[in-house]
Amino acid sequence: MENALRVNMYRTFSNDEKQTIKANDNDKQKKAKEYAILEYLGRVDKAKTVDIAAVIGLGPDRTRVILASMAKRNIIVAEGANRNRIYRLPQTIN
Repeated sequence: MENALRVNMYRTFSNDEKQTIKANDNDKQKKAKEYAILEYLGRVDKAKTVDIAAVIGLGPDRTRVILASMAKRNIIVAEGANRNRIYRLPQTIN
């Protein structure tokens, strides 16, 4: 590497290039993910976090936050603890 040439290139970003994240956009994305979760649970009955994460295209950590929020609002049911936790739709009484 005696005769090697090393070039470092840097790019500066102006404030104009930053993209503003709007609250409505995040809400729409969250609702879409929640709908996808409900649709998936309607097909498979029960699922683990990693399975749901793979379907909706998010990581397990972010998916877990959405699932906890949905369980807190009684949209879905969480059964088990930690690694054994599964999610399902609530049973309806006919």
